[in-house]
Amino acid sequence: MSPAPKKKLTTLFTANGCPHCHQARQLLQQAKVPFVELNISHSTKAAKQLQRLGAKGVPVLKHGQTLLFGFQPRQWRQALGLAAKKNRK
Repeated sequence: MSPAPKKKLTTLFTANGCPHCHQARQLLQQAKVPFVELNISHSTKAAKQLQRLGAKGVPVLKHGQTLLFGFQPRQWRQALGLAAKKNRK
């Protein structure tokens, strides 16, 4: 029996009052993607970790070894392996 594949850890770096961070959080929640949120407004440790990644701002998504800077829904969905959201009218 082969071992189960490891799930990629997903981390969302956010800050207070950031509307794009709110949208990013909503995308992950609606897609039911488990994630850890690190708010740099509350944690200097999170802020230092974000700085080490080379980020200049938030939101930042870290999914496994993939880093995405800024909220770009199409790129985030692709990196997370989510189907493109289709408009239904």
